[in-house]
Amino acid sequence: MIMPTVKTRIFALGCLFALASAPVVQTVAQNGQYIYDVQDGEADIFGQLRYEKNVNGTGLVKLNTANPNGYKWVRDYGYQAGVTPITTAGTYVGSEYYAYETTLYANTLMPRAISVVDVNTGEYTAKREIVNSTTEAPLILDEMTYDPKTNRIFGLHYDTSANKSYIYEIDRKTLDIALVATIDKVLFYTLAADNGSLYAVRKGGMKSYLSKIDISSINKTTKTCEYKDLGNTNVYLGDYSQTMEFDKTTHRLWWMAQTSDGNAYLVELNPQTGAQIKKEFIDNEMQLLGMGIPYQYVADGAPSYPRAFKATADAKGALSAQLSWTTPSVSYLGAKLSALTGTKVYRNDQLVYTSTETTQGKSVAWTDRPSTDGYYIYKVVPYNAAGDGVYKEFAAYVGEDLPGAPQNVTLTTHGGNAEITWAAPAEGKHGGYFDNASVKYNVVRMPDNKVVVEGTTSLRATDAVSVQKGYSYIVTAVNKKGVGASATSKTMSFGPEDSVPFTSPLTTQDDFDRWVTADKNNDGNTWTFYKPTQTTTYDRCDQNADDWLYTPALKFEKGKTYQVRYTYSSANWVTPDKHEQVMEQMKVWLCAEPIATGATKLIKETGEFHTASNIFLYGKDNFQTETTGSARIAFQACSEANHGQIYLKDVSIREYSTKDLSVQALTGSQLVNSQSQQTFTVDVRNEGSATVSDYRVLLLNADNNEVLGEAKGKTVAKDETVEVAVDWVPGAEGTIKVVAKVELAGDTYPADNVLATPFEVKISAADADKWLTLNTDNSWGWRFPFFMLDPYSQCQALFLEKEMQKKGIEITGMRFLYNGKNAEAYTFPARIGIKNTTRTDMLDEDGGNAMFDEDGFTTVFDGNITIQGNANDLELVINLDKPYKYEGGNVIMKFECPLGTQYIKDSTKHPDWHMMERDGNPHIAYCSGEDDGENVWGELLMPFISIAYKDNGAAGIFAIGGDKTGVTRSGDSLLFDECADEARLYSATGALVASAQRANALSVAGLAKGIYVLNLVKEGKVQSLKVII
Repeated sequence: MIMPTVKTRIFALGCLFALASAPVVQTVAQNGQYIYDVQDGEADIFGQLRYEKNVNGTGLVKLNTANPNGYKWVRDYGYQAGVTPITTAGTYVGSEYYAYETTLYANTLMPRAISVVDVNTGEYTAKREIVNSTTEAPLILDEMTYDPKTNRIFGLHYDTSANKSYIYEIDRKTLDIALVATIDKVLFYTLAADNGSLYAVRKGGMKSYLSKIDISSINKTTKTCEYKDLGNTNVYLGDYSQTMEFDKTTHRLWWMAQTSDGNAYLVELNPQTGAQIKKEFIDNEMQLLGMGIPYQYVADGAPSYPRAFKATADAKGALSAQLSWTTPSVSYLGAKLSALTGTKVYRNDQLVYTSTETTQGKSVAWTDRPSTDGYYIYKVVPYNAAGDGVYKEFAAYVGEDLPGAPQNVTLTTHGGNAEITWAAPAEGKHGGYFDNASVKYNVVRMPDNKVVVEGTTSLRATDAVSVQKGYSYIVTAVNKKGVGASATSKTMSFGPEDSVPFTSPLTTQDDFDRWVTADKNNDGNTWTFYKPTQTTTYDRCDQNADDWLYTPALKFEKGKTYQVRYTYSSANWVTPDKHEQVMEQMKVWLCAEPIATGATKLIKETGEFHTASNIFLYGKDNFQTETTGSARIAFQACSEANHGQIYLKDVSIREYSTKDLSVQALTGSQLVNSQSQQTFTVDVRNEGSATVSDYRVLLLNADNNEVLGEAKGKTVAKDETVEVAVDWVPGAEGTIKVVAKVELAGDTYPADNVLATPFEVKISAADADKWLTLNTDNSWGWRFPFFMLDPYSQCQALFLEKEMQKKGIEITGMRFLYNGKNAEAYTFPARIGIKNTTRTDMLDEDGGNAMFDEDGFTTVFDGNITIQGNANDLELVINLDKPYKYEGGNVIMKFECPLGTQYIKDSTKHPDWHMMERDGNPHIAYCSGEDDGENVWGELLMPFISIAYKDNGAAGIFAIGGDKTGVTRSGDSLLFDECADEARLYSATGALVASAQRANALSVAGLAKGIYVLNLVKEGKVQSLKVII
């Protein structure tokens, strides 16, 4: 991904080359309709902020032509591959902002829909889904515009490689997109419509020219049109995406120009000559796409808007508002107005007055006297014989308002104490008059929502906390009229010091607020929590970084060794000129309290680092303190100026000891049968400094901590991980949540002794069909197991022994889940093969490329499969032609689709398969194309799969003294694979009903049917197993 010191450049396929960023800027009020109160002659502009230097987001913004640098965010969409919407082209059609919506992926954009965007909230509503071709490059519209005169919507796409421009028309009713003209050897970078014509800026050498296309000249049959140059703009055009639009109210032509020197300007062009009328420099190289300008379209001879309109509410709260305006003297098209009949006045869309003043350019005043207090939108509409003209609006609160927000709310802290101060409101909640004499204040502490004080007349409050974390305070003004507006202090971390161990995922705002930030180079940038991506981030600036992120204060003891762990990564950016990786730098410090003056000790210097997307680096550093006392761990961003971003998460601090185990993972089936023994595998890691063997591993019911099964731990050396098999026998039917726990006496970091996320297991009846899930359902995609958009596809999926779970079974079927996209049935040929393997991933011996296994597969299915349905979570069950005997070990399952000409031609009808996303090396290899000779690729996604099985009467496999002992039923005897020192069988009431010494079998002749508990003793160790007789 190109480093975002360059903007989105022009590409034939609309490739994404720039990321952007989000400063602290004012946000547009998200409280309803757009009010047409723009300054006389000026325009509000909406569009997609695609790039701005030192800004971290992308989204919908609003700016005004009178002050284009003072833009406001409507919504920041963040940067999430496969989620973030990007408007590449947009225009107002009537009162709605239409957008060509694409979806952001790793380094490209994919069209999604023609949508309407709510300019108050930034919400997209798709009006027409776009079907992307599977054989051709997707169409990226670079501009859209609407001409009210002809009631037609047009789009522009330019192709720099072919040196052509393409004009499309978007049907007003169906929103179908059709090519209507191709212009050879000309690159139009912008497109805007007004009064029956299209206008475009084209590049000619280093210069740029405004061109005009009469819409009537567009020939849909020949795909041609006529254009003429109107004149030189005197703007040196850069090879960056541009946007331009008419304000169809005033007919002024606005262009957000991206120039050859990398700068941006808001330019007004003369539509007759192409000459500049106005050119204003835009800070920080801002790039805007999809310019949309709210407008009004009226009859040519109707009046233009009233000038200098305003509504002024009574300053003392009386129920009156003074309205004043100057009558227009020009028509909608700017010609001398032939006549003015009068002006209509509306209050909240209700006609309340009609002025009969016909003199043009005349000042008019009128007083409105509504019967109740309220927030009113006044609208004045001039009219004549041609019809209603252009209106203007003004909002005002009339009567007595609620108090506004308290001013200058300030929080200061010392230890666990806080002082909150503020000033009285300056105006009413809605900008109106309010009774200041009766104002009181309520103060509430967040995030715990604790009331600190209510009804105080003081401008100060104090508080004390017992837990150290991030706190803020909401101060609300109230008076006899009611509850007014609120203001919130900044969030600060304070409170009594914490103790080790300490954990912080840094993936929520509340957790980030426990930390303290310091902008030591005073450049205005430091560590922040970026909500759209839920990441703790340091973002670049044009100075060398010196920005610190401190943990809460922690108590450390002299002489003890501690360990800090953390996960970090960088933005996957490269330099625009040489495409070299952008390197970041970070240091880890121990900082004694108080951090402003306390001693510091370097723990680790990472050196330069760079990571690809979704690839992480892991720090694990030991340190000691010089004294006993309070200190913090700090992460210092110290990258060079204008580099990229650093991301930090999963910070923990622990005492580094000889006893520290953690649960890393739990593997097992989400589908089990009552009274049928299951084997789950727990990955246990030694986090400490010495080998550990004397510990237990438990399976627990997460809801009540009932022990479902347990096993003695395996010996595990420092920094190693072992897999411990734990057997359990599910009880009553239903659903339970299973977690794994490791028990080690004296463990100094118990926070990771229990698996954080419970494993949900469905228990079916003992005699129900037997299924095992081999993995979990946490993602989706097209590729696996069956990809049907090419004539041939194959994937091979590797499953480890612990994922297979049971040995000595016959696999009789498979089940997959999919989200169907087609109500009609689709039948296709498929083959499935299975083989045992010693492979542990699907890479070649060098570990660089994915590789298929070619030989040794047993074909278990060869036939036709049918999928059908336009719904989510549909099941595809495949009964195998013959069972596959699985005795243990890793297996590869091969899935082939030899479709030939039967492949799906419409990608929108291909199902989304449910999948699991895994870490590490790929366990999938796949290819698709014309035949099996296509390139083989690896993937971290796996098909979510369940297998049907028969266990041939096996009662279970469980550990005795670290060995695996099998127990099977043969006639009236239970048979053991290995000799047990003693075997005892108990009834459900605890009565001993059978026993044997030094035996490998136990007779159960004459016993009643039911559930029994079998105890096997070997070398002094006892294991228990439930059996059904």
